[in-house]
Parts: sequence; C-alpha cells; structure tokens
Amino acid sequence: MIRSSIQKAQWLSSSMGVEIAMEMDGTVTCTMCTLTLEKNSLTIGEKKDCKGSLDEVLATIPVSTPIAFSLTGKGILTKKIEAIGELNAQQLSEVFPNFKSESFYVQQFSGDENVFISIIRKEQIDDLLEAFKFTKHKVLSLTLGPFAVSQVLSQINTYGQELCFSGHRINYTEDFKWRDYKSSPGAMAEFPIKVEQEKLSEEYLIAYATAFQLILYPRLITIELPVSEISDRLEDFTQKQQFRFRLVAILGFFFVLLLANFIVFSTYRAENESLNRRVNLQSSSAENLQMLEKKTAQQQERLTVLGWYLGLPYGWLADQVSSDMPAAIELTELSVSPVKQAEGNAERKEIYQSGKIIIKGLTGDPIAVNEWIYKLKGREWVQQIQMQRFSPAEEEGIQEFEMSLRY
Repeated sequence: MIRSSIQKAQWLSSSMGVEIAMEMDGTVTCTMCTLTLEKNSLTIGEKKDCKGSLDEVLATIPVSTPIAFSLTGKGILTKKIEAIGELNAQQLSEVFPNFKSESFYVQQFSGDENVFISIIRKEQIDDLLEAFKFTKHKVLSLTLGPFAVSQVLSQINTYGQELCFSGHRINYTEDFKWRDYKSSPGAMAEFPIKVEQEKLSEEYLIAYATAFQLILYPRLITIELPVSEISDRLEDFTQKQQFRFRLVAILGFFFVLLLANFIVFSTYRAENESLNRRVNLQSSSAENLQMLEKKTAQQQERLTVLGWYLGLPYGWLADQVSSDMPAAIELTELSVSPVKQAEGNAERKEIYQSGKIIIKGLTGDPIAVNEWIYKLKGREWVQQIQMQRFSPAEEEGIQEFEMSLRY
C-alpha cells in the first residue's frame, strides 16, 4: 500500500489520450480525452475532436499535458495468430509476406488463446514523431489500433460478450480476454457507452483508454508499440518525475524538521523564561525576607534600647498570665510596661516601666488570688510578684486587688 502510494505520487496527476486515425484521402481525424487522478478517483476532463492535415490537427493538441496516443486507420496491418510465444523475423515473414524487421515496427497483443500482431512502416511512425517533436508535445506512449481499450473493457457497460464502436468489433471472454477483433467500418454501439456511471461518446473510447493506460502506467501491463525514441523519452520522464518527487520529499522532510526544531526551541525558550522569572521572583522574595528580618531586628533592637521590648512579645505575656487565672477572679486590667504617671515629662525610655506588668481584678475568694500568685511564681520568666493593694470593693463580699509582676 505504501509503495503503491509512493508510485502514484511519483507519477502523473493528469494525462491526455489522443487517437489519430489516418484516413485514406491523407487527412487525419483526431479525438482527445483528458483524465485527472485525485486520490483514488479518476475524472474525465475535456474532450474534443478535429479533422484536417497532420499539422492542423497537432496545432489543436495542448502541449502542457503528457500525451499517449493510439494510431488507427491507414498503414496498419493487424492479424490474429495462435499464441506461440515470442515471434522472430522468420515467423513474422510467414504471417506478413515481404516483412522486413528493418522496415516495420511490430506490436503484439495477447488475447485469450491467440495473439494479435500489428505492423506499421517505420517511415510513417518516424514522420509522425518528427511532427510531434517539432510541436514540442510530450509523447510518452504509442499504441497501434484499438487495443488500449482492453485496459478499460471491464469498466464499460456491455451486453453479451461483444463490443461494437466507431468501426471496431471486439469479441471477448467472460474475463475480458479478446477472442477476436475486426475492423468493421460503420459498426456502431447499439446502446450508449458508459464508463462506470459516466456517459462517453463511442468516438472517444480509444482516446479515453489510451489516457487511462498512461495515467496508471506504473500499475498496468501496457500495450505499446516498441519505439526506442518513445521508450527513452518515457524512461527519462519517469526519472525526472521520481527526482522531483524525491526532491520535494526531502525539502518537505527538512521543512518539517526545521518546524519541529522551531517548536521545540520555542517551547524550551518559554519554559526557560518562565523558570528565570520564577528564580528572579524567589530571589526577590528572599531578598525582601532578608530585608524584613533585618528591619525587624533593627526595630526590636531599637525598642530594647528604648526600654519598650525585652525580647518577650506582649501577646505571649498576656496569654501566659491569663492562662493560670482561677475562675473566681475577674480581671479588670492587665498593663504590660505601664506608663509612669509621675514622670510624664521625662525622656521616653523612662516613661514606660519595662519588664513590669500591672494586674488588677475583683474576687470573692482571697485564696484564689494566692493560688494564682503561686502559679505565676512557678513560671521561668517571672522574676517577682508583689501585692500592691487588696481591699474591699463597693459590692459586699467582693475584694479588689492590684499586684505587680517583674519579668
């Protein structure tokens, strides 16, 4: 399957089949049919015909599309013989009296149990090829007679095992091998000819089959007249097509490779930039953290110098004091580093009583206060506790107290 696809890609996407019929009066009748191959679908394109001199006819044939042509009519002799393998010159002279290999081109077409031999004088073919060469047409294949039709016989809607069209009568087997062929001027198709589902006028059938044979050349056993000039041109054209295909394939490969490299490079570059931003952000965060730590240390040091901070957070001190307070005590005031009321005009560091906590509260149970004092003295950070005041409150049975704690 892969090899078949490569062969198709290396070969043609379009071809033109041309039937040139040499008339007895020296004029030429020409029919043309173009085929295009896209994916696995063949499409019949432009069809046209013309009649006139050889030069007039060739002037109507496009030069841009590769051409395969079938030659019919005047100058061609065809005979059917039993299949006996490859024929030599002596055997051919028995079939065609006065046959000389140096004067004739010979084409063989294998039928059911026979072979159809067609000959034509070399001068006639050489003159035709010279005319094609002058007009710069790319002739890649030449077939004598209607035998290219064997390539498409299975595609044609026929009834029975006989096909008549445009002066040709073909009798064939169930597997489409030819039993007999006759040139029958005036023979016409009984019903309109269809190729698959598409109608095709019978006069274009040989041109269609010739184009079909060329466009599928790598996958068919072709029926051709062995002319060295055409064979060499076909081989050269094939090599050029393969070279173009391989060149395009190589360029496509490197393009895809460059595109993949670009995508990979862009991806890693984006990731690298993202990592750089993250590293810079982390570095900036680390620097900010260091600055904050340094600033906090400086502020703590300044507070220590001012006497506002002795290394213990105020929230922690308040939590430590209140956690041991008995339920019988109602706390009314807790002041850490209280202000000295008598020294309001002194320097700042003497206004606050660093390392001192004032505790005020109410209780109906003096024993609870003693228990609280006992528990606070058990704290490692507590240096001294002193009861400043313990007296009756306005409410009967309630005592108010005030004590100071040094830490």
